[in-house]
Amino acid sequence: MSCCLEISQRVSEQKDPTDFTGVKIGIASGNVLIGNFGSSHQLGFTVLGHTVNLAARLESASGQFGCRILIDQESHKFLADDPNFVFRQMPRFMVKGISNTDKFYEPFWKENVNLEFLSHFNLAVQAIENDELENSIRLLSRANDMQKDNTTRFLIEQCQRALQSGQQLQIHIHK
Repeated sequence: MSCCLEISQRVSEQKDPTDFTGVKIGIASGNVLIGNFGSSHQLGFTVLGHTVNLAARLESASGQFGCRILIDQESHKFLADDPNFVFRQMPRFMVKGISNTDKFYEPFWKENVNLEFLSHFNLAVQAIENDELENSIRLLSRANDMQKDNTTRFLIEQCQRALQSGQQLQIHIHK
């Protein structure tokens, strides 16, 4: 996780507009198949399986949510007790081709994040999970006042749309 956060931080520090400034990372933990796959005409060394597919979907979801790194629940379990990291939970979302809707998280260096912002964000996610969209908008707005954030603004917009349509919030990842 440390190397992913370091990559993300260094990319975000780029000042030249011609430099590479966007990074999206998806991390999932679990079993994979690894080895040479194919036929005698074309053989390739690769990894396959549900975990690989989930990591690819999380990479895509990180861009849609406006954050840089998303990890699955299994990866979070490995890191949750590490005092160097803190996490914000994302609201549950539907991932194309993945049947379960586990919890997903964005990791941060503990020293580099406003903990009050993170607390408001996580309370807002709990409100979303409880279908308390007006409360979640209030909490997300307070979090956004503390620290401008693409993910927070994305969720405010999603909650407002759900309220206007009179439906429950459902976030679908397109890729």
